[in-house]
Amino acid sequence: MVYIFCWGFLGKNHRIFLRFLMKYIQSIRIEVKEGIYARLSLYMEIRC
Repeated sequence: MVYIFCWGFLGKNHRIFLRFLMKYIQSIRIEVKEGIYARLSLYMEIRC
């Protein structure tokens, strides 16, 4: 099982909680961009 949890977003106070069984996950990519506008992005492709 894969769990994704994120607490809060820019200027907002809410949460995201997702969970997926491994058999439904096709691919996962994490992208980190550094600099003035640093960010971390998570991309996940799931099977239907």
